[in-house]
Amino acid sequence: MKAGTLKAAILPTGSVEQHNEHMAMVADVAISTLISQQIALQLYPNVVVAPPSPCGYAPYHMARKGTITLRKETLQAYVLDVLESLKAHGIQTILVLNGHGGNHAPLLEPLDAWREKLGITLEVDSYWNGIPKEF
Repeated sequence: MKAGTLKAAILPTGSVEQHNEHMAMVADVAISTLISQQIALQLYPNVVVAPPSPCGYAPYHMARKGTITLRKETLQAYVLDVLESLKAHGIQTILVLNGHGGNHAPLLEPLDAWREKLGITLEVDSYWNGIPKEF
């Protein structure tokens, strides 16, 4: 940060949910974190990966044991708190890289309000859509 080379951060998000017996319950956040790390390595030393948000919005998977879900509002509040923390430390460009389909709409919903409140360059997208050109 002091050197001025750090320009952006990536916040991976995911879910702790059922994936039948063939995948880990943390697959969504593990995949988004790995992709975030690979992006950061390509953009080193300009990008850092924030600690991932492992739990997401998955109430429709609660019938499967082990699933952990957040209320939509809780997910949004958590992500906003992390964004505010990153901004407080001087990060002016942030990509929230989602890895769980159920998080996509809840994270896009407050995007304009978050941009206005924070006054930073902010993008939210799911990894399967590719990385936004703005980032």
